[in-house]
Amino acid sequence: MNIEFTGKSIVFTGASIIKRDYLFGLCEAIGAIPQKYMNKETDILIVGEKPGSKKLGMANKYNIQQVEDHCFVDVINKTYPNMTPEEILDEYYDY
Repeated sequence: MNIEFTGKSIVFTGASIIKRDYLFGLCEAIGAIPQKYMNKETDILIVGEKPGSKKLGMANKYNIQQVEDHCFVDVINKTYPNMTPEEILDEYYDY
């Protein structure tokens, strides 16, 4: 699955294999725009394990693209091969 995240507004729901604290930073590192809350202008909902029914309902109502968590992680891994989330954020934010 080839998904373009650059310039897209993204919301996360459910448990992820990446720590929630890192998701927003990783989102920015691949050129996406992280959001805390869904709205009808949200482009993509990243769906992890046990997703919230409210966010899924909004995504269905507004025809927002839903992408499985592992697809997002695949993009991160292809963009930053052989790096941990911590290393990616250190490089991206130049701490």
